[in-house]
Amino acid sequence: MVAASRRNRKPFTVGGAPASKSKNARAMSAVVAIVLMTSTLMSCSNHHEASLVGGTRLVLVPQTVGSDLVTTEKITESIQTIKHRLDGAKLAGAQVFAQGLHQIVVLLPRTPSPGTLNLVRAQGQLRFRPVLAVASEQPGTLSGSGAAVAPRTPVGGSAPAPTNASDLVWAHQLVPGTGMTWAQRFQKASCEDPKSVSTETETDNLPFVTCASDAKEKYLLGPAELLETDIKNASARPETNSQGQIVGADWQIDLTFTPAGAKRFAAATTRLAALTGDQNRFAIELDTLVISAPSVQEAITGGQAQISGVFTPDEATTIANQLTAGSLPLKFQIQSQESITATPQGP
Repeated sequence: MVAASRRNRKPFTVGGAPASKSKNARAMSAVVAIVLMTSTLMSCSNHHEASLVGGTRLVLVPQTVGSDLVTTEKITESIQTIKHRLDGAKLAGAQVFAQGLHQIVVLLPRTPSPGTLNLVRAQGQLRFRPVLAVASEQPGTLSGSGAAVAPRTPVGGSAPAPTNASDLVWAHQLVPGTGMTWAQRFQKASCEDPKSVSTETETDNLPFVTCASDAKEKYLLGPAELLETDIKNASARPETNSQGQIVGADWQIDLTFTPAGAKRFAAATTRLAALTGDQNRFAIELDTLVISAPSVQEAITGGQAQISGVFTPDEATTIANQLTAGSLPLKFQIQSQESITATPQGP
């Protein structure tokens, strides 16, 4: 829409008018140009909505986090990614376009399901991180490996350098910009109080404290070892056992890694398979929440993996489409949602 409006300005400029034209005439020409330009923009916007009757109109606005900046390039990239996601979900007739400088309008052919809303607004950032510690979020308890990283003052004022992403030495490194260690941050965090969990911008090469998507466990995770950019393709299907038989009603997400991602995944699972307890687990984190944290029984070198959990078909399909289309460069929230009804058109 913005690009179209700029192109439409050229036919209405008055720069080529004769030098003898009066100031009033030039002013009148400028007014006419503005009116025509406004009419063109309104006509373009109305065309989008008139072509989709009986659907839903969503207006998305970006949420800045930390040093994130909203730019025209990021808005354009977000529009293309959302289009790709909707195409993957086979939502024929869906339309995505910019409105103003910092808003995105999504027109859907029907009332969206919760999965479709997540498909549109979720950032879709995936990270694989090794588990350093887990604690139950049952009130008054600390179970799992939480006690293994209990806060302690580093000897000599500093802890030794970690040797890999699973090294428990990470727990006793200081959180940047604070006077506490990652173990102390983990102990203070509560999934019942989101503000007590890590609220700073997540950094891939540092640990992270977060919760399970169902808020039943909290995690201290090591640095990220794979990102969504390491995934070549993702698809959803009913969960199966080792014999390929469907088990229960839950669905799973099948992943195929890029060649570089396959090498990183093989190296990480080789290391994790040799560890015990919760350190044997590989957490899969989507938009800062852990959606699955399976144990690693053996090195996985084939370049493929599955994410299983309590996923409905809609949830699994949404996640698979997000991963295939890629993540959004910005976080968005839905500012408004309204139904599009038929409007009688004049001759």
